[in-house]
Formats: sequence, structure tokens, C-alpha cells
Amino acid sequence: MLNGTVRNARTGEPFPNISILIDNEQSVTSDAYGNYSINIAPGKHSLNVIGFGIREALLSLQVYSDGAMNIDVQEQMPTLKEVIVSATRTRNVRNVQMGVSRLSITEIKQIPSLFGEADILRAITTLPGVKTVGEASTGFNVRGGSADQNLILFNESTIYNPSHFFGMFSSFNPEIVKDIELYKSSMPAKYGGRLSSVLDINSREGNKRKLSGSAGIGPITSRIQLEGPLIKDKTSFILGGRSTYANWLIDLLPEEFDKSRASFQDFNLGLSHNIDSNNNIYINGYYSRDRFTLNEDTAYQYNNRNLSVKWKRSLSRRLQGELIGGYDYYKYQISSEANEVNAFKLFFDIRQLYGKLNFVYYQSQQHAFDFGLSTVHYKLSPGNYEPGSSQSLVRPDTVSTEYALENAAYLTHRFNPTNKLAISTGIRYSLYSFIGPQDVSYYLQGQPRTDDTRTNTLSYAKGKFINNYHGPEIRVSLRYAFTPDFSVKASYNTQRQYIHLLSNTTAISPTDIGS
Repeated sequence: MLNGTVRNARTGEPFPNISILIDNEQSVTSDAYGNYSINIAPGKHSLNVIGFGIREALLSLQVYSDGAMNIDVQEQMPTLKEVIVSATRTRNVRNVQMGVSRLSITEIKQIPSLFGEADILRAITTLPGVKTVGEASTGFNVRGGSADQNLILFNESTIYNPSHFFGMFSSFNPEIVKDIELYKSSMPAKYGGRLSSVLDINSREGNKRKLSGSAGIGPITSRIQLEGPLIKDKTSFILGGRSTYANWLIDLLPEEFDKSRASFQDFNLGLSHNIDSNNNIYINGYYSRDRFTLNEDTAYQYNNRNLSVKWKRSLSRRLQGELIGGYDYYKYQISSEANEVNAFKLFFDIRQLYGKLNFVYYQSQQHAFDFGLSTVHYKLSPGNYEPGSSQSLVRPDTVSTEYALENAAYLTHRFNPTNKLAISTGIRYSLYSFIGPQDVSYYLQGQPRTDDTRTNTLSYAKGKFINNYHGPEIRVSLRYAFTPDFSVKASYNTQRQYIHLLSNTTAISPTDIGS
């Protein structure tokens, strides 16, 4: 068993999605942390390291027994008009999963973008099977699914509204992002809660060897990014922020919009600490805020706040684990103070606390297992309607807060009986519980729900289980490689989704309500 980490020789950061080929027969791809693990028989071998954005390396390796070897690679930007990246082709052919697209920020920056700002969501919509919801929209559809059926993760945190400025920009600072993975069909069993797709975005850890940064000024946005070591080769930070000064663009609109205004900001902070060769700690914080008004009549604002803490530990050469915890918050608010008598505030928010425990076990070159647990506690405020000033005659109205608990356990078995055949089987069992405190009314079956048809009302105390929804989710994938350049794949998946959005499809506004 040979394992280690693929690292950037200049910054010391891990390099994900790098292909490592042994004797041009066996291959493995580094994970999100740059880690790889592969079984090699004793003897002399050739090791080829290839990937997008790095200089190809060919090493001679003499293996006597199990061991660890870190690989430092040099960055390389292709300057030719046409480049064939064999690593991507090899990965797609030999990977057992279907419908997986991986993008690096280097690739995204090469895609033409609006106002010169590299945009992750716009890049995603160029992939097969993905399209925008509509002009100036805030979401994307994947193979017929709706926007709320996409799970968007940023450093393990759930992002409910991933857009800025009427959907023209994504909420993710391109200077911070390291890599993106989009699962369109064959979702790993570790992901759940959505039906259509999973968009997993990870940020960089920051330069562990020297202080560096960048800044940019565009027609309507500016950005700044700073990174460097707190303890050289051990602890690093990365800080980024963006803001806009787009009102000059709005002033070019027809006269009836001359009093409209719009702004947004987002901030990222990441800390990475290597406790020792087997333990790493990652802390990531994210904040974004949007505000816009239409002719000083109605003001819209929404924001995301996310915090995640991850502890990654190598328990042995064959077993790796990670413990993740975090807090997600999303809120939108609509307000109007144009008329003091009718001034109002209407807002919705969702808060969630989550924990995840994931393990990867490499039993042999033929067998590997992924397994773990996850839990999410939801607190939803479906609607609060309040007077906007002391002179307002608006009558307050509040929909009762709702609480829920979503738990899941999963197991995946990756089996490679031969170099040509690979099979991945997995099961995920999810349990969604609607919990108190809550007053629940019961009505006559088949009748309209009115006071006249209500038969009973029960009060449930805090933490009391009201109703449960549960069931298994099956994940099966198969790949057969006829040649090194040609393979056939098949997959079968079942998913369950418990949280949905009620969307306003008649106007461009961030007024989606979770239910």
C-alpha cells in the first residue's frame, strides 16, 4: 500500500483531481485534500503524475513494503492554441461514476464571462444537461429538475441562494475557489436530501510558505484576496472579499428606474492547520449580503451566513476519517416605507445545525468502503409580517416556527474485480422527523381544511416527534473498459428530498420559502 499527498511545490497546498498511473495499468485520482492511496506489488515501477494545470512528472519507484510518499508538482499554464489533457480523458473513462463533471478555477477563468468577472454558476450552465432557469435568474436546472432540487455545498455548508445582483453573478469569489464537482446522476451515497444534483465547491487553503494576494477592479465589481502562512508549512489563512458599485449602470436605465439602487458584498475566511502528519483542522466562514430597491418603493435584501469546522484524521494507512460540524443561515426580507401608514417588513429565514462523520477504508486494490453518518437540525421561520414604522397601521402576523431533524447513515462498496470491470454499490438510509414545539390540527379526510372541518388540535412539546418520513436510497454504478480509451457505464439511483422551496415565478425576487 502506497499513500501520500499531492502538493503544490510553490504554495504547499494540496492538489485535488490529479491522476497517478502505475506502469500505465493501475490508476488513482487524488481526493479533495490531495490524498491518494494505491496497492503496489513489491518491485520496480514507473509512476506517472498528470493533471490539468501541472507539469507532467514521470518517476521511477522501487517498492519494498508499505509506505508513504508525498508528491510535489509544479504548476504549468498551457499556452498552446490547442491542448489535449489526457488526465481528464483517463479519469472519465476509468471512473465508475456517471454524470460527474469536475472543473478547476483555472478552467473557469478561461470561459468568457460577463463584465470580465469569472463566474462559477455561468460555467456550470455550459456543461451538458445543465441550463439556466431563465433570463436574470438565480438558479439552474439539471436534466429536468427544478432549482430547489440541487444541493449546493460550499466547504460542506449549504447555500440556499447562490447569486448576486439579480442573478448576474454567483455568490462565490473565484479567487477563493479551488475546485468544483457537479454530480448530475450517479450521486455518491454520502450526499442526500436533493433529487436532481449535487454541486460541491471547495475553497483553497491558502499559501503555506509566503504571504501573497491579489486585487481586481472591474466595471461594476471589485475584489481583494490575501493569503499566507501563520506558521510556515503548518498553518495558513486565506481571506477574500468582493463588493459592487453598480448604481452607475442602473442610472442608464429608463427614467422610471432612476431612483433604483442595488449592492452586494461577500466575504470569505479560511484557516488550515496541520496538527501532525495524520491530523488536519479546517475552519471556513462565509458571509454574503444583497440589497436592492425599485424606485424607493420596495426594498429587497437577503444574506447567507455559514460556518464549518472540519477535522480530518488518518487513523491508519488504510482508514481515513473526517468529522464535520457547522451552522447555516439564510434570510430574505422585503420592506417598504414609502407610505408610513402602510409601511411593512416581511421576512423568512432558515437556520440549520449539522454534523457529519465520514470514513474511507481501503481494504485492498479490489475493495474500498465509504461509510458514515450525518444529522441536520432545521429551524424554519416561514413568514413574519410586521409594521415598518411606529405610524404604520399594518397588523403583525407570524407563521409558527417549524423544527425538523434529518438523520442519515450510508455505506458504499467499491469493487474492482479486474482492470476492466468496476462496480460501486451503496445504500443510504434517511430519516426525516417533524418535531415540536408545534400545534397540529387534524381535519376530516377528503374535506377542505377549514375551522368547520377541524376535528382536533394537539400540542406537541419541544423536541417531541410529530411525524417521521424515512426510507432507503439505492446507489449502483458499473463500468466496463473495453480499451484504455473506451468504456461503457450504467447506473441506478434513488433519492429522497424533504426540504422544498415555494418559488415566485412571476417576478425576479429572492422570495423562495422553504417547506
